[in-house]
Formats: sequence, C-alpha cells, structure tokens
Amino acid sequence: MKRRTYLRTLGAVGVGAALAGCNTPDEETPTETPRPTEETPTPEPELTVFDAVDDLGMDPTGQEPVDDILDETYREDTAIEFPPGEYLITREHDWDRGVSNFRLVGLGDSHTDVQFVFPPADPGERFRMLRITSGTDHVLKNFSIQQTDDDTTSADIWLANDDGALIEDVEWLGRTPTDSHARDQLLLFDCTSVEGVNVIRRVYMREGAALPGYPNGVAGIRITERSVGEVRMIDCHIEQRGSSSFRATHTR
Repeated sequence: MKRRTYLRTLGAVGVGAALAGCNTPDEETPTETPRPTEETPTPEPELTVFDAVDDLGMDPTGQEPVDDILDETYREDTAIEFPPGEYLITREHDWDRGVSNFRLVGLGDSHTDVQFVFPPADPGERFRMLRITSGTDHVLKNFSIQQTDDDTTSADIWLANDDGALIEDVEWLGRTPTDSHARDQLLLFDCTSVEGVNVIRRVYMREGAALPGYPNGVAGIRITERSVGEVRMIDCHIEQRGSSSFRATHTR
C-alpha cells in the first residue's frame, strides 16, 4: 500500500472509531457548563425630597435666615429643592458627618432664579458658606451665590467627597473682594478616594474681582493636596479673577 493511501485509510478508521465511541452506552453524556448568572443590580436608595418653602418653611425673600433649617435637614438620601427666590445664609455650615446622597437644587428655569444671599461682611471676615469634607454623592445644582459689589462680602464652598460629587449650573455673582476679606478661592473641590470621580459642570465666575496684585487676590477653583482621585471640569467659565482661575496643589 502506498504511504498516501495508508494515511487516508488510517484517518478514516480513526474517525470511524471516534464516532463509534460516541455511541457507547457506558460513556456519560457531557453536561453543558452553566453560564454565570447576572448579578441583580443594587437598587438606588430612595431619596426624600423637601420643598424648601412649602415643606421646610424657608423664607424665599431673603429676610429671614435659613441656617437652622439647613442644618436640621442635612442627612443621608435627602434633597432640598428651592423655588425661585433669595435665601439668607448668615453662618458657615460645617457638614463633616460622612453623609451620602445629599442634594441642594434650585428649581428655577435659570441658575440665577435661586440665589443665596448674605449679610454685608465685616472687614476681614472671609466668610465660608459650606464646608463638606466627607461622604459621597453630594449635588449642588442650579443656583447662584450673590457676593454683591461691595468690598468685603463673599462666600466660598469647600466640597470634598470620596466619589459622585457634582456641582452643576452654579454661578458666583457680584464682585469678589481681595483675600483680606474673602477666602483664597471661591471653590475648593477635592476627590478624596483613588477610585472616585467628582465633576464640576457649567460653573461660572465672570463678574470681576479686586486686583490687588499677587499674592493677595482670590482664585477661582482650587484642588488641594487632599485630592487623590479624578476631578473633571466641563464647560466652566472663569475670568477676571484676582488670582489664578484654576489651581491644583499637591505636596505629597
């Protein structure tokens, strides 16, 4: 038998034997490997929503302070929605409580329809509106901060979350004083977890500032050495600052 004919014959025998083996009753039928089941998605936490005026009794005319109500309502899975108007804040709100999923949201058609206002500041006061330095998923959205055009009134915000923070459609109105009367920046924004992502979208600072010369001006947005995660800035407009429009510092 020629070698080529022999190989063809051997191949045919091998295939026949393999097929015959499939019909052997003693051999177990292979079972299909089970596919992994998809995990059930974790449900979103329920959000308790309060109307600042109708539910909480805040004054939308800017005459009566809303500080006590803000402090009492700051808690997990809570949103405060503000109808158009002015809301008077007279002291710093230091919220370092590890809260997650809290929102302050204006209900106006424009972000200027809801404004937080402040008493005229004393010289050197350097007022801070919010200090939130723990937790996750804080949302500040669709309102303005009214600094007026005097030489001393301003208000900054410090928001540091592990993940999920969003500041969107927020504007600082009025003229920013020097850092003798205001903080070194209008917004401190940190992401304090390596895996976290925090976002600033459509934040505006564009109505001017005192220009005392470096290093005495007030910056726009600053990221501090506490920030170790990802911070995204999208469609922001910052101009006419007395110092840097944006600054990031890292000393580690």
